[in-house]
Amino acid sequence: MTAPAAPTLTDPHSPANDNNPKVKGTVTTGAPTTIKLYKNPTCAGANPEATETVANFTGPGITITVAEDSTIDLTATALDAASNTSPCSAKLTYIEDSSPPDTVLDGSPNNPTNDSTPTFAFHATGGSSSFECKLDAGPFSSCSSPFTTSSLSAASHTFQVRAVDTATNPDPSPASQTVTVDTGPPATPSIASSAPASPANNNSPKLVGSAEAASTVKLYTSADCTGSVAVDSGPSGPTSDQTPNFGFSSTTAAASFQCRFAAAAFGPCSGPGASHTAASALAEGAHSFAVRALNSLGTADPSPATRAFNIDTTTPDTTITSGPVEGSRSGSPSVSFTYTGLPSAEVDHFECSLDGEGLNDDPDDLGDDDWEGEYAALYTATYSAIQASTAPLCAPSDRVDRRVPCTPDIALAATIHWKDWERGILGRVDHSKIDVVALHPYGTATRKRTISD
Repeated sequence: MTAPAAPTLTDPHSPANDNNPKVKGTVTTGAPTTIKLYKNPTCAGANPEATETVANFTGPGITITVAEDSTIDLTATALDAASNTSPCSAKLTYIEDSSPPDTVLDGSPNNPTNDSTPTFAFHATGGSSSFECKLDAGPFSSCSSPFTTSSLSAASHTFQVRAVDTATNPDPSPASQTVTVDTGPPATPSIASSAPASPANNNSPKLVGSAEAASTVKLYTSADCTGSVAVDSGPSGPTSDQTPNFGFSSTTAAASFQCRFAAAAFGPCSGPGASHTAASALAEGAHSFAVRALNSLGTADPSPATRAFNIDTTTPDTTITSGPVEGSRSGSPSVSFTYTGLPSAEVDHFECSLDGEGLNDDPDDLGDDDWEGEYAALYTATYSAIQASTAPLCAPSDRVDRRVPCTPDIALAATIHWKDWERGILGRVDHSKIDVVALHPYGTATRKRTISD
């Protein structure tokens, strides 16, 4: 006679917090009458965990016993009336989980707070879990982190949250936080006296008075109890920096600051410290930066400090409008140029350069051959005594053709003939010798010689 087909296990589902689960399943062909259950993956062993009728197996289930926090593999065989036994079924793994998770609060509002819709953040230990939240005397209901309450009255409120694991074990000791919502200002404090009494020769007097319980008293030296935030650094007016940084300070101790650009919502300042930098590049055009201080209750300064600035990354265009024609020669030691920059409203100043060089008066910067290529001129000067000259130095450029004598900076006691002379003479009297330095048009030394009288 043909043995029955192997049965199929469908229950119990797991993980579950159940030490006595019911095993259920189905049978197909072979008219089986009996089911044998095993706690191993191969139906091994002469003594099964349970032997029950097919009717119980396919109906209410067969009850077995498992240890807490254990994992077992369940299998079964089916037998017919002649004790013909089916092959072993596929295994069903059952996880018994009797350990509840633990719930941890990660973040909660200040206590007291002026936020009537406070937010709480939390997580669970011990694997995957869902959460249930409760406020005051209300019931637990499904929630997720972060959780923001509905609008709360100005009073003390208790928030609780518990994790529920996949075995439906709830945390038996929910995480809890009590917070007092206070959206109204405390009563105005009063100053009754000072110690010592005024007037007094004391730079550190003590003030005595009264204030609402649990409130913090702040003292000011101004008549209207004002303190202000100031923007201390950062661009003002035009700037090419598209991610500007602003520094700021408060005349009173602020719990925190909030910053924004233009009409964006206020948010935490980027730092470090009392500073804020644009998170991304700002577009060209007009912008404004604002910062406000918050006290320990989160109340914001109603008059933020602001600074306006304008981002301009477009370079101006420079045009020479008049001056010598390119490549021309001039008999004058000086020439003039005029120029404009557009758009004119964005021009701050001009910078000029002659032949790509700046002026340099260090006579050791150039060698004896560096003067070559300059135009030569013959200068002759005869003086009968050493005296200071009041005439200016000659200053032709390498595009100026100047072939007339020019007055040296210092009068010499001897007749000096110089060739390859461009700008003038710098001299130093030292007993009977005079050091003479010749300079090219940019004030840089071209050669240095000593002349004896």
